[in-house]
Amino acid sequence: MKSLRRGIEFFLLKLLAAFIASLPERTSLHCGRILGTSIYYLLGRRKIVAYKNMSLCAIGDDRKLRSKILHRCLENFGMTAVEFLRQNTYSVHDYRRKVRIKDFSPFDRAFEKQRGVFLFSGHYDNWELLIQGVAAYGYETTMLVRQQHNLKVDDLVNSLRKNGRIDVIIAESSPRQILRALQNGRGVATLLDIWGGKDGRMADFFGHQVSTPAGVLEIAVRQRTPILTGFLERFKDGSHRLENVEVIFPGDDDRFPGVDSIVEYYHRRLENAIRRKPIFWLWTHKRFKNIVDY
Repeated sequence: MKSLRRGIEFFLLKLLAAFIASLPERTSLHCGRILGTSIYYLLGRRKIVAYKNMSLCAIGDDRKLRSKILHRCLENFGMTAVEFLRQNTYSVHDYRRKVRIKDFSPFDRAFEKQRGVFLFSGHYDNWELLIQGVAAYGYETTMLVRQQHNLKVDDLVNSLRKNGRIDVIIAESSPRQILRALQNGRGVATLLDIWGGKDGRMADFFGHQVSTPAGVLEIAVRQRTPILTGFLERFKDGSHRLENVEVIFPGDDDRFPGVDSIVEYYHRRLENAIRRKPIFWLWTHKRFKNIVDY
């Protein structure tokens, strides 16, 4: 029964990807907004998760405003999903058109160290497109991703990610692959705003202690690997802008003596981005799992 269900999931996702790729981009993004609105009205329990998260973060003064934020958040998520599914239609030029980077100097400073680079973002706007955009500008990057339970779906999803500039490492695999990518001078991109379990490092996020996975940060400190952090922002013309990218150099900067200082720094940057544009963070994400029984 489980294999049948997973086979159906794979078939439907493949069919959806083919349909989305066949549409003009503007039409597909309109479909994405409709998808997001449909998700909003059909959300169920995850809507409770979203409102709980907003309450914990003191985002929105009342239920009406939080509903508006969540609705726009899910519209953006729908467009993000559509952009992901049509990645095979994008050329390098398309990625550069869609992802506008204001200042390349942080990237140049990080990559010129020739130690590899970690790129950290979060569940904010289109994080997948961010990585593809960075790679399209010549900074070859490896994505660190978690494996899906449905292995056929996992293979399909990763096939949409991979191209001549992007490679994929499964997070559950050996750290040696991460080290190899760094030794080859590649960027290694991942999201840090996920639950780190009981062994994660604690950090303050909107006044609450959250657990964060520290494995890649421990590698960064040990290998003195430069770290870039940044968050995309979607604009009405269909493009996304990447501004205020910051680079730190563990081991070379006294402000960041170890993992805990980097974890706190990352969460300050993410928190500031969310306060500025709350519609772009994925509020249905169970970020506060270690303190809330969702």
